[in-house]
Amino acid sequence: MAVCLAMPWQWLPGNTPAFRANEANAMGHVSDLISNSAPGYDADHTIKFQASEDIPAFGELSITPEDGAFFIMFGFDYTDIDLATSSSPDGPFLDRVLDSTSTAATDGITVTDGPHGKIVITMNSSYGISEGEWVKIKLGTNAAYGGAGDTQIINSAIVGEYNILLQAFDENDKFLDRGNTMVAIVEPVNMMAGQKIKIRSNGQPSGYLVYGTTQTIMSLNTNYRANCRYSTASGTLYADMTDDFTFSGGYFHSVLLTGLVNGGEYMYYVRCRDEEGEDDDTDYIISFAVSEKEGNEGEEGGGTPGPGGGGHGGGGGGGMGQERGSGFGNFLPYPPPPGMPGVVFTGWAYPSSVVYILKDGQEAGKVNANTKAEFGAFLADLPRGVYTFGVWSKDSDGRNSVTNSTTFFLEEGTQTTISDIFLTPTIELVKTSVQAGESLEIFGQSAPGSTIEVWLYPAGVSAPKDSQIIKSQTQTGDNGRWDALVNTNGVAEGNYRVKAKASLEKTGESGFSHSIALSAPRR
Repeated sequence: MAVCLAMPWQWLPGNTPAFRANEANAMGHVSDLISNSAPGYDADHTIKFQASEDIPAFGELSITPEDGAFFIMFGFDYTDIDLATSSSPDGPFLDRVLDSTSTAATDGITVTDGPHGKIVITMNSSYGISEGEWVKIKLGTNAAYGGAGDTQIINSAIVGEYNILLQAFDENDKFLDRGNTMVAIVEPVNMMAGQKIKIRSNGQPSGYLVYGTTQTIMSLNTNYRANCRYSTASGTLYADMTDDFTFSGGYFHSVLLTGLVNGGEYMYYVRCRDEEGEDDDTDYIISFAVSEKEGNEGEEGGGTPGPGGGGHGGGGGGGMGQERGSGFGNFLPYPPPPGMPGVVFTGWAYPSSVVYILKDGQEAGKVNANTKAEFGAFLADLPRGVYTFGVWSKDSDGRNSVTNSTTFFLEEGTQTTISDIFLTPTIELVKTSVQAGESLEIFGQSAPGSTIEVWLYPAGVSAPKDSQIIKSQTQTGDNGRWDALVNTNGVAEGNYRVKAKASLEKTGESGFSHSIALSAPRR
């Protein structure tokens, strides 16, 4: 029998390309330490470099993995990132406070997920990073400052060396500095000769899902690259199966199952085809049930043993939106049963978007908004105490809302409702530099039928006066999308910020969106 050992840490020194004499200096000593170098596996990253230029307040630092090689998971956000600086390469490093948006005290994080992902860190308005400072950035579950990270970046499914690009810009998006490092994705080391045993494992979900669950993500891992299919009939050959896992081809495979009903019992038979074209000749079973009555959920982690060299994992009780067996246990679909203790959340996000519910900064569940952007969620059976709840979402183009947060004391056994939550509109500029008199095109998304008010005002002013603000209004369409043209006549040379808020008739206003830097250079 072969024993396979994945290399736990892979480090390669920075590979900084030559620069032309008229280009900015290159970041020094760039490196990326990854926690798992196996293809297709999740990994943490620890990036380290020395800044060769000042990155000022409101400046940006971007991290761009090689296009198509890495997959930034949906839900990766500021809680999965630590940023720290030091005057010495060996520390001590001082952590900076991160949030979803840049303020006077926090650096803002913007994440583009998927295979063409990117991470942008916007410096706070008080200070940036000085020339010569050492910077250490943790990405993934190794992030621990201000809360534990819970989402990682998936390695390329193909063995090879891949580039990580770092770039720095000033507050006017002027390029300052860049650096490159390479990471190697390698097959796990085979410590003994012989045939590698193929293992399917960590099948999810298992046990009982909570009453009212109508959809869940079914998933499993393989220790070999494969494409997987499933059937409701045992003994079905891979070639005869008609249902494919939506996300497959590597080491993790998942598919969204819908149409689940209370009291339903579900059993799926999985087979995979490896990269050599060899099909599994046995079934891997993933089985679970939806509770027939409220309160009948099985214990979390109460999965049953599974064939094919692995167990069925322990994510039972995860309910709607469960993925990779990370079940939340106390998350119920909306609406809750009458009198059920817990917290109800209702409001507006973006049409058909996924809405995330946070409890004390940690994700506690997620629900889908309908085509009118309306959503409802329910967290049940919370112990007595003080909680901070947050709600946020992404629009159709992957832009994040600002997190809507509220803190209050919750008495155990009571039902509390947080209603009329109106998430901020998302916002994007066609360009971030304009000449006075040009029309500035701005667009984003909110709830259908909303009135959007856009503000253009001088940067560095936390509470601008009406006389300092250029305002413009527009309406969202049936799909929630909006666009506006702002007249910049009279705009003086300098730096500005642009933000937007939404309002719904008979409902009220949202908060302001993220603000975006805009420059008006001298003609």
